[in-house]
Amino acid sequence: MRRFQSPWLAWVAAVGLATLTASTWAQRPAAPPRGTRIQGHIVRVAGPNQFVVRTADKREVILHANPKTKFLLHERPARFLDLRERDEIVAQFDEAEGQNLVSSVTINPADVPDAEVVEGTIVRVIEPENQLIVRTAAGKEVILTADTRTRFTINDRHARIVDFRPGTAVRAHFTAKGQRHFAHSVTAMPKRR
Repeated sequence: MRRFQSPWLAWVAAVGLATLTASTWAQRPAAPPRGTRIQGHIVRVAGPNQFVVRTADKREVILHANPKTKFLLHERPARFLDLRERDEIVAQFDEAEGQNLVSSVTINPADVPDAEVVEGTIVRVIEPENQLIVRTAAGKEVILTADTRTRFTINDRHARIVDFRPGTAVRAHFTAKGQRHFAHSVTAMPKRR
């Protein structure tokens, strides 16, 4: 290895090396931003951990959840299963290995414009058919059919159809198609005192 005899030459060599290193770093592609925020509505839920969000500028972004992803619904902990098409969401994600890995998702349920509302008391739960029979204050009985997208809530917490019992007061949003009433959401009402 050749040694520099002059301190001046050593200084020039050091500055040249620093300049070369700086220019090499400047040519590298920038790392993707960490904690990218996205806001939009869900257009598709695919598989057990993937969903597609459309932003206000019409971009579609595929987001991937993992066991560490935190979900919030009505400021309460939620799950991937609570995601529904048309729901508005705000999420934070990082790009890793070509995927957008989402760390947090806040769900704002979509209002269904053509939905009707019924309030009453559950008369019967027919679990195998995913149906609830609700009797209104006027004595009319409405059969509500649930599916995997129906959102059940008791005391502001996620619930299932099996958690509802006869005698429970409920409010339900549903869409009538022919003679059937398809439930979008069923919420247990507080007991009247």
